[in-house]
Amino acid sequence: DSVWTLNATGGDGNYSYQFWFYWSDGTLYNTTIASTDGFESSSSFHYRFSASGNYELALWVKDESGQIVADSIEYSAVSPEYPSVPEKAQQLAEACLAAGCETDYEKALWMHDWLIYNADYDGTYTYYGPDGVLCGGRGVCQSYSIAYAYLMQAVGIPCDTAANWNHMWNMI
Repeated sequence: DSVWTLNATGGDGNYSYQFWFYWSDGTLYNTTIASTDGFESSSSFHYRFSASGNYELALWVKDESGQIVADSIEYSAVSPEYPSVPEKAQQLAEACLAAGCETDYEKALWMHDWLIYNADYDGTYTYYGPDGVLCGGRGVCQSYSIAYAYLMQAVGIPCDTAANWNHMWNMI
């Protein structure tokens, strides 16, 4: 687990905090992967990384007078133990082709089956980015959908995501 703690000064001293954590590969998606539910009293934010990559932590501090201060921090997590999302997608594309998948249908089905047999739905609603299901084995629908888009891209199949206010899915 990684923990960021914000120490605020000034204002009236009665602070509440809000954190949003984003993942980005710089090309395909900039994804909210975790956040607090509105302003909370805790000045610490916890996240367990499952993939190497570039992240941004956006934070807001509010005092009782309503004064809000916002800032963001860019963070790069790199570890040989945790591949990046594009690296993991490429590894799986190679495994898919090595398994003899030739048609788009065979490739799409193989990738689909890999996701459903290697990841579980995250009932805690913590993992929203593709790193969740691809590298950590758990995530919500957004995590599955964006991960699947990466997998389709890695095997050369056009794929897009679609979303409404509470669900995300793929179009291939």
